[in-house]
Formats: sequence, structure tokens, C-alpha cells
Amino acid sequence: VQNKVLYRRENNPAYQETSSRDINCTGASFYCKEDVAPRQKIKMVIYLSETIAVEVSGIVLWKKNADQKNLIGVRFEDITPHMQDMILQYAFEYKKEDLTRHWFKGW
Repeated sequence: VQNKVLYRRENNPAYQETSSRDINCTGASFYCKEDVAPRQKIKMVIYLSETIAVEVSGIVLWKKNADQKNLIGVRFEDITPHMQDMILQYAFEYKKEDLTRHWFKGW
């Protein structure tokens, strides 16, 4: 799932733009241009579509080097049930075709 993500470290006012690798109702993974460390707090604006975005805070759980970029896993913190529902609705309604294609790839 490649969605536009804006992120910034906790004490940095400037957002960086990247794309997600995976999004679910409890967290996300995405490519990060900066060197962030596990347990670091970040703020994110995740675009579920071109016109729908959610703003969430999270904490970095892990970091890997992938394709000469930093791939990080973030757990959302203090996310409201409404925002979780929006993410679930997006994942299973708006991207239903992509999900079905992925599950049944090669059948």
C-alpha cells in the first residue's frame, strides 16, 4: 500500500514527505529519509485517499535498511476509535480490489 505520508520528529516543526509500505488501524510502516531511532515519537499525516487524511502520533518500534532507505514501523498512540474505523474502512473498502488481487495473485 503506497500512500502519501507526511511525518516529523517530535521536536521538529518541518514535515517530510514519503510513502507508506503498510497501514492498519494500530500502526504503519513507511520509508523515512531521516535517521530515526526506535522509541522516538513522531507525528504523521497519512493520506487514505487524495482527499482524506488522518493526523496521528506514534512511536517508532523498529527500523530496517531497505533499498538504501530507512523502513520504520510505527505504533499509533492515542488514536481515537473514529480514526481507527476510518483506516479500516479505507483498507477494506477503498482498496478492496488491491487487497483481493494481492490475496489471489497467481490463482
